[in-house]
Amino acid sequence: MTLTPQYTMPAGTEMTLHGRTHQLSARSVGGYDVVDVESGERQLIPFSTFVAALKARGTKLVPGVHPSSADVRARLEGFETVESLSQRQRKVAQFHHALCKGMEHLRDSLQKKHGKPGLDLSIRMLDKPAYRRQIREVAQFYFDEKIRLHVPRGGCGAHWIMYNGRTLQKYLKIYQNLPPDVDPLAALVCRDDRKGNRELRLNHEVCELITQAWEKVGLDLKKTSLANVRDDLETLISEKNTLRQSNELPPLVTPAAATVKAHCERLVSPTAYEVATMGERHARNKRGRGSTDIRALMIGEYVEIDECKISLVTTAKKIGLWATLSSDHRAVLRETDEEIKKRWQLLYAIDVASRMPLAWVIAENQGADATMALLRMATRDKKKEAQRYGCTGEPMPAIGLGNLKSDNGTGLRNQEVIKSLVGVGATSTIGRTYASTDKPHVERMFGTLESTVMKTLHGYTGRKAGELPGYDATSYGVLNVEQLYGILTRYFIDEYPSTRHYGTGIWGRRPIDVFHQINRDRGCFAPIDPNRRRIQLGWEVKVTPTDEGVRTFSGIWFSSDELQRLRDEHRIRGKVSVFVDPDDMNTATVVLPKIGTVVEVYLQITALADLTLVQILDVMAQLRKENQQATEVHEDRIMQVRRARHDLMQTIAVEKALPRSYVTMEEANAKAKAVIAGAKIIPSTSRDRLDLGVVPDAITDISTGSSANTYKIEGADQVVDETAIPDVSTAKSKASKSDHVDTPEEAQVPVSEPDTQRKKRSEKRNGGLLGRPDQIKDLE
Repeated sequence: MTLTPQYTMPAGTEMTLHGRTHQLSARSVGGYDVVDVESGERQLIPFSTFVAALKARGTKLVPGVHPSSADVRARLEGFETVESLSQRQRKVAQFHHALCKGMEHLRDSLQKKHGKPGLDLSIRMLDKPAYRRQIREVAQFYFDEKIRLHVPRGGCGAHWIMYNGRTLQKYLKIYQNLPPDVDPLAALVCRDDRKGNRELRLNHEVCELITQAWEKVGLDLKKTSLANVRDDLETLISEKNTLRQSNELPPLVTPAAATVKAHCERLVSPTAYEVATMGERHARNKRGRGSTDIRALMIGEYVEIDECKISLVTTAKKIGLWATLSSDHRAVLRETDEEIKKRWQLLYAIDVASRMPLAWVIAENQGADATMALLRMATRDKKKEAQRYGCTGEPMPAIGLGNLKSDNGTGLRNQEVIKSLVGVGATSTIGRTYASTDKPHVERMFGTLESTVMKTLHGYTGRKAGELPGYDATSYGVLNVEQLYGILTRYFIDEYPSTRHYGTGIWGRRPIDVFHQINRDRGCFAPIDPNRRRIQLGWEVKVTPTDEGVRTFSGIWFSSDELQRLRDEHRIRGKVSVFVDPDDMNTATVVLPKIGTVVEVYLQITALADLTLVQILDVMAQLRKENQQATEVHEDRIMQVRRARHDLMQTIAVEKALPRSYVTMEEANAKAKAVIAGAKIIPSTSRDRLDLGVVPDAITDISTGSSANTYKIEGADQVVDETAIPDVSTAKSKASKSDHVDTPEEAQVPVSEPDTQRKKRSEKRNGGLLGRPDQIKDLE
């Protein structure tokens, strides 16, 4: 059973419950009889309802008006508590309270000593030195500073001097007449600072002119100065005085600049002035409220990324390269050194739950490639960077991404990045443009990095243009990109995780300790499958698989038994997709067409193991690198050998009288025309003659020698088993007489001469049968 307290409150107490204000009339058996202040409706609030409302937000209780409490509220000028006053006023109230305690102790001791319970302290008694010393001894226990009886000589010091008897008696009467529910400090507070005439000394007409000047000139996005407002005010007052002089009225006086400024402060608040002069967007970022909630509980659950231009000038000179250059090349590089020096983009990702750095990338320009590199680094281990740059701290391990928040930048908000995030199972949230409160953690990180690291480096340009007028950042820009990345890596792995963080939810702990605690209590977000990560965040290469595997980037081979088995079983033809992680080239993922599973392949060159793609390409470039003079020597040698071989073949061809095996451009074109030339059918010119040809087998019938279709061969009575060599002139004459086929003029029939050295075949009879003619067309 739950106990429900029944509070006793005086009549007239105001209760604000659930946004409605009620005034207590009386307490009954079931609850409180109240009256709605706005509507005047009477109702009963049960005790249980009132107790539950006390836990709700916005509940207020204002005690009923007591004569003494009304005086206290008047002394505080509307303030509900003495804590609203300044520290000096609160200190004076404590001093008065301590004196009252001392006077109360003195009165009690005198009443006991003289046996007079009604004895009061008079002004004369309070002026006696002995009594004043007793009051000070007691008051010193209630006041933390020294109380003096007299003003010390010399100078003007801030000392606490005991008042005379009249003033002491005034504060004692106030203290004695206080009800038990009134704070004595609020009653004894000194309000001497409010003495004097507090009325506005400006004429009402002048106030209107000041307001008009501020609205027309001062509250402008051009951010005009106070002098501009006062100049406009002088013009308005001058025009007004001209009219007043015509009416025989005294002229208006132009107020001072401080008065004009104070009038503006009474008109608008600082936030409103910021909006009017700097714009709403700037005011929201400058004076808008931030976020004090804990946005993530697991590592990797909520990640913020952003990009910023580094306030640092770097150079493109590479260590070791300058010494290998000739004097001419060095002179050219010195001339173009100013163009080589530039500022780079820094992309950064932070885990909100632990405030640990997840990834950092230096890029030349904003774009999807730089953002994809940042995501790959955030989802992998950073031990390679720690070993490369000599870090001793613990870098973040490989974790998955839950919710990733970025701004509206072109490099962060694009199709490729969002598609990849959806592919790995992460949620992409886009913040508003120029709204720093949407992702305050990564925004604050850039400020911390610049104030602690960038300011100490050579080539620092400052936070804004012209911030360092005496420092030439271009001349001091001697750091290269590799050195800058090493400095940032050591800061994000060694220095920043070990620094105390006072953000919301961290409360002075170190980010690395917060990581260990969250990892022990709640764990990290699940990592991404390696094949899925390479497909969504890696680089894709289209290659044709062979028996050796797949060859990527002109010389990096990957293969596996599973790839060769699927290639043989499914008869893979054409190109396949190979996905690699540029930061880890030991393994790649192959996607075969029309096959449901992906194949994992492994690096086949052990000399390139554990290297990144950039390092592999650098190794290949270094292997192919040679001196320019050596290159010229080798190229000249190759050309000489080729020319000697060609001349040798030409000499042998002339000595042996070999026919030419090549053709010229004109000959090739002429033969091409003969090849592509076609036959054209021309209708017969004779109307009464229709040539239908001959009967089948009639052309080879030799039974009738007088047939028009039979050709008689002169000579012996024997069968010629030989290929007939047509007479070109006879063939041409026959073709010209034919009216069925029109041969183009360009088509030239080559003339072949009989071989005189050919051996005669056997003269054996062949049963009276002739051999098959070679060219039947010429026989028509």
